[in-house]
Amino acid sequence: MVKNPYKGKFVVFEGIDLSGRSEQHARIRNILRADFPEFNAIYLKEPVDPEIYQILNRKHSSYDLSKMHPFEFQCWCFRDRVLDYKRNILPALERGESVIMDRGPLSVVSGAIEVSEIGHLMEMQNQFFLGAEVPFIWPDATIIFDIPIDIFVERAVKISKSRDQFEDLPLKQKQVKDNYLFAAAEYSGCFIIDGNREQKVVFDDVWKILCRTLPL
Repeated sequence: MVKNPYKGKFVVFEGIDLSGRSEQHARIRNILRADFPEFNAIYLKEPVDPEIYQILNRKHSSYDLSKMHPFEFQCWCFRDRVLDYKRNILPALERGESVIMDRGPLSVVSGAIEVSEIGHLMEMQNQFFLGAEVPFIWPDATIIFDIPIDIFVERAVKISKSRDQFEDLPLKQKQVKDNYLFAAAEYSGCFIIDGNREQKVVFDDVWKILCRTLPL
């Protein structure tokens, strides 16, 4: 991975499922478009490949997530991310546009069964980029939304939408939560935000980080 050399800034929102990550991403997108029309940015969400969602939602005709090693599933995500970098992220940064993403490189931690595996997965991800000859630009800021697991369970019970296999496993989410907190101390540009508050209060903290990072 390399530091972003471009004028365009690269910001990623991360966190376990139901942490409020996607809601804050949408809120930021709407506010920047409405109040800062001169600010050039693209807003992306991972994964891009629809087959990954099919695997997560147990609808893929050939792959069963429960029978896949976490590293195998992450390889799908790595390929998807490399293509997203090549087709969308790098061209935007090179044009001087900022990129604001819902999930990104640090979501690799979801594939680690314990924190000691995070480094191995990060190196695997790096090798995918090297093999494809695509620069692995590290985000200028990675904002991690952290919530207690009991809050995750409460939110999961309240929603009526179908939940993927990860959302069905609070213990899995607890490991992912721990992985994010560990990785935040290991990798540059990471900020942890308490997502167990009113959305407006959470947004205020997000906005402070963005004001220090983006050319607003």
